[in-house]
Amino acid sequence: NAPGVLTLIPVPKNPHGVNVTPDGRYAVASGKLSPTVSIIDAKTLKIVAEPEVGLGPLHTTFDNRGNAYTSLFLDSQVVKWNVDKAVAGASDYIVDRINVHYNIGHLQASGGETMAPTGDFLLALNKLSKDQYLPVGPDMPEAQELIDISGEKMRMIGAFPTPPEPHDAVFMPAALLKGKVKQVFDLEIRLDNATQSRARLVELLKQAQKMEDILQIEAEIRRLTDEIEALKGQLRFLKD
Repeated sequence: NAPGVLTLIPVPKNPHGVNVTPDGRYAVASGKLSPTVSIIDAKTLKIVAEPEVGLGPLHTTFDNRGNAYTSLFLDSQVVKWNVDKAVAGASDYIVDRINVHYNIGHLQASGGETMAPTGDFLLALNKLSKDQYLPVGPDMPEAQELIDISGEKMRMIGAFPTPPEPHDAVFMPAALLKGKVKQVFDLEIRLDNATQSRARLVELLKQAQKMEDILQIEAEIRRLTDEIEALKGQLRFLKD
């Protein structure tokens, strides 16, 4: 009774994620069991291109320079490709590839789901970290990796563990939240407590004689030092 509300568009093959370009011109359907993505004109709902990107494409995100970034589950890669070149049928639409560790599912560029992506960083949410982290209980930590996408070539700049099956993310500059998010704890008190605790541990370290005690105290001092630096950084951000 409502023609035009739902349109079915055949695409290869067992499609997974569908993501819309920042300018709203195209929707990109990832083929999953096909090495291609289907680029769909958002006005006509017709497929205008089906470029090959790699094995196991699942999701796509975007920068502010007309490039798309698709996760490849089987290849364990992020592939960067140019949307307009792919639509035009150019042979050089693939810009770059980078390996991730391993079997990436979702990915998200900063602002990639908005009309104004920042084009600087991308977060890869990997499903199978394999040998990246030690088991910490019944669950095996998976891996998230931070990728610099500001240049022509992508560059891996960081990695950290995450709970199993990391599933999508919202990624935006912290400055967008400034003035909209309120701290519910006193950072200066936390910083003071951490600084005092570290000072006490330094004194204990001078008195420690057993190697086991020395190693434990040094580990706690390192942890508190990291916490102190992080708290100082948060305070600088809030005061700027």
